[in-house]
Amino acid sequence: MEKDSRYTRITLRIPRDLHERLAAAADKTSKSMNAEIVARLEESFAQAPAAQHVAPQSIIAKDFSQDLAKQIAQAVIAEMNKNK
Repeated sequence: MEKDSRYTRITLRIPRDLHERLAAAADKTSKSMNAEIVARLEESFAQAPAAQHVAPQSIIAKDFSQDLAKQIAQAVIAEMNKNK
């Protein structure tokens, strides 16, 4: 039998209660456990907003700009308090 290069075999450890819920969902939709998991993963990626796929550099830049804005605001408030 020829290997299908479209797939990768993995070993997955999940909590027992999640396994039971997946098994019940797979049974209800007449899917294999694998097909149920793949369908749910595909659906989660299709529904995920683009913002969830932001590069780490963007996150760092956002945090830096928020910190900078906070520092500027604190400096402005301190300067205003000096001039009272």
